Amino acid sequence: MPSHTIAPVPTSLAAMLGETERGPLTPVIVTSLREYQQQFGGPFAEGRYLPFSVEAFFANGGTRAVVVRVAARGTAAPTAEDFATALATLEADAWADVSLVYAPNATADVASAVIAHCEKMRYRFAVIDAPPGQADPSLLRPRTHIADSVDAAFYWPWMVVT
Repeated sequence: MPSHTIAPVPTSLAAMLGETERGPLTPVIVTSLREYQQQFGGPFAEGRYLPFSVEAFFANGGTRAVVVRVAARGTAAPTAEDFATALATLEADAWADVSLVYAPNATADVASAVIAHCEKMRYRFAVIDAPPGQADPSLLRPRTHIADSVDAAFYWPWMVVT
């Protein structure tokens, strides 16, 4: 019986959603921190963690990320509806290889939308942050406060980077 070679294909493409200093409102693949900074800028405001998350992704061996800029519509910060609109852009066939979805420091509403998106798309996995500064893991109740899902993981504790 002849053996068949299976060609390797990419199995992991991370999508990272959040506010950026500037850039397009359509998903963009970036392959380095420098490329991210050229398209979207750098750190720009307190509590906006996407630039730091992208930096950590590449510093820890990540090679390709889809950045989805989320912009507010007339409010101080994007709403869960703004994130839902951004998540909908990832449903196009062009983004079928996305397997991880992350929105740094997401509110419970946004985290629920990310998880619902991953469940809908079937082969995606959500990474959800614990609230910043939460020191006692016994107080965390992600299954109760956000969602009980096999398509998501709760990340605790926050890492401190100098």
